[in-house]
Amino acid sequence: MLAELAVALSGKTDTSPQLSTTQAVGIPLQRRGNHFMVTASPSRQRSIRLLIDTGASLTMLAPEVFEQRGIRYKNSGRSEIFNTANGPVRAPVYILDTLTVGDSQVSQLEVGVLSMPADANMDGLLGMNFLRHFQFFIDQNEALLRLSSH
Repeated sequence: MLAELAVALSGKTDTSPQLSTTQAVGIPLQRRGNHFMVTASPSRQRSIRLLIDTGASLTMLAPEVFEQRGIRYKNSGRSEIFNTANGPVRAPVYILDTLTVGDSQVSQLEVGVLSMPADANMDGLLGMNFLRHFQFFIDQNEALLRLSSH
């Protein structure tokens, strides 16, 4: 309703679909300072904890995630340079069969494989190559990630 009011007040006609927080799936987040963690499942296996990072173009996973049995992935055979807090780092790129967050899933998702800081208590970063498949909204008041299909 607020989006419709803003459009009406601006005098513009907006035909693009709006993300309705009542229609979007609400996925619980864990607050960590100014950041949010979400639970995900690679290849529908054991849960992992990912920091939501809208500044990361690629989802990143720690090497330990791949040491678990049953996580299906392919080595793309290539590596890329990733800019980290400690400077640029070259890391391999794998392709996950699937990555699932809540009921939302992306297939054949490229992920960088990079060690996370020991004190980070996370398995990786959820980047834009996953999130771009959805309209998304981080509801900071309710600590929910709301995803809906385009």
